[in-house]
Amino acid sequence: MDFIFEIIGEILFEGLFEIIKNKNINKWIRYPIITIIICFYLFIIGIFLYLGFDLLKNNILISMVIFLIVIFLIIAIIIVTKKHLR
Repeated sequence: MDFIFEIIGEILFEGLFEIIKNKNINKWIRYPIITIIICFYLFIIGIFLYLGFDLLKNNILISMVIFLIVIFLIIAIIIVTKKHLR
């Protein structure tokens, strides 16, 4: 079941990234798609931040690792977004 969700997600996101890269498609279609993808990634980062702050009370080391993951995710989103918008 997990494999099916992974395949569907990969096909969906690869299709959306192809739409973003295609300059022949209208900006009114591309920009909302970019916004939806960025919101999805920000939602995932928000979940990690919530877990990091929640675990800060109990385990500082795990919390710091989660904060590092969040930083790397933010950097990755910036790099991928710049690469696909060129």
